[in-house]
Amino acid sequence: MNVFDLKTWPIFDRWRINNYFIGILTKDTIQSLNDNINKYTAAFKMKKNIEAIKSQEFLRTQHVIAMTTTGRAKYNQFLKDLDFPIVIVEEAAEVFEAHILTSLTRKT
Repeated sequence: MNVFDLKTWPIFDRWRINNYFIGILTKDTIQSLNDNINKYTAAFKMKKNIEAIKSQEFLRTQHVIAMTTTGRAKYNQFLKDLDFPIVIVEEAAEVFEAHILTSLTRKT
């Protein structure tokens, strides 16, 4: 049996060496993929934070901001630092008072 000629190896040994190398490549690929996912997640969070800061700066300069109570609830974390002295509520559907109360801030 020639050690360098894989065709002469028994099928069991060929499968074993094949699976060994696939295992090594798979581990490296998975590690690389996880590293790239972590980098992407960090970059995405940073991008979202920058967008939020830019939007908050823009909204601070506005006199009127319109949105539904659903939109206010959706962006509650984003809008909590903005203080609105006046809130006008107009909703096409019937809205519970609790939804309107969540739209208000301490200065409203």
